[in-house]
Amino acid sequence: MKKKLLIALGIAALLPLSSHAQKVMVVYGHSGQHLLEDSVESILSLMPSDDVLNVKSRLGKVSAISLSDIRSIKFIPATTGIGKLRSTDGKLSFANNGDQITVSGWNGREGRFAVYSADGSLVISGSRWTGTPISTTQLTPGLYILKANNQSFKFIK
Repeated sequence: MKKKLLIALGIAALLPLSSHAQKVMVVYGHSGQHLLEDSVESILSLMPSDDVLNVKSRLGKVSAISLSDIRSIKFIPATTGIGKLRSTDGKLSFANNGDQITVSGWNGREGRFAVYSADGSLVISGSRWTGTPISTTQLTPGLYILKANNQSFKFIK
């Protein structure tokens, strides 16, 4: 009972803090294996009952993990592999600096850029753009694609 209470309180305290930053909740078993790995944003609820921790996703999937199998639960930064990309021709490089995207190697001429959400909706665009940093402060958390000079850069806000 004490273990259940500690897990529930610990997770309840950490989820609100972890959800703004891109985090992943990993439940580790005693031999170090991942019993569950899911983004914090996709977790709808965590409910300990009897000797089981029930994790319900926003898609309705429920994972039941025996409390006796849990060694630890950690919240780690999401690894996306898309934090910084360079163009194949070496001319442009993009970097996500939190609230803005910076572009290095722009030739200074006026051009166009567009930022699309994961569902393909145009969310930011600019014409007569000269390579200045692009503010992303108005974007909600999620996956986006920046297109500039016929090149694409995926980033997470």
